[in-house]
Amino acid sequence: MALAALFPDDLLLNPAEMFATSTEWLIAWPRLVRRLDAMVAFPATDGTVGAGVVKELLDAVVYRIPVAVLDGGALVELAGVDMLGHRQRTALRVGRLVTGRRVSPRTFLTRTMEVAS
Repeated sequence: MALAALFPDDLLLNPAEMFATSTEWLIAWPRLVRRLDAMVAFPATDGTVGAGVVKELLDAVVYRIPVAVLDGGALVELAGVDMLGHRQRTALRVGRLVTGRRVSPRTFLTRTMEVAS
C-alpha cells in the first residue's frame, strides 16, 4: 500500500523528489525538518537505509518529530537503528531499521499532534 493511501488528506513530501542533488538537500534540510509534523522512513527490502536517512532520523529525534516506518505496506513504529559493521557500510547502506509494533495512520497522527502541543 502506498503512503498516500494511508494519509489521503495530508501533504506528503519526498526529499528524493524535491532535491536534484545531495548538496541541495543538505542546504535545505535544516529548515525543512523543523516544519515537519511527522516522518515516515522507507528502508530497502533488507531493512537498510543510507547515511542521508540516518541523518534525517537523528534530526527528527532532536526536534521531537514522531517517526514511523513503512514496512510491507504497513505503518510500524521505529524502535531504533542498528548500524552495520564498518566493512558492510556504504553511503547508501549504513544501518538497518529496527521496527516495533504496527500502528494505524490515525493513531500515528494523533500522537504527532500530542507531541507538537
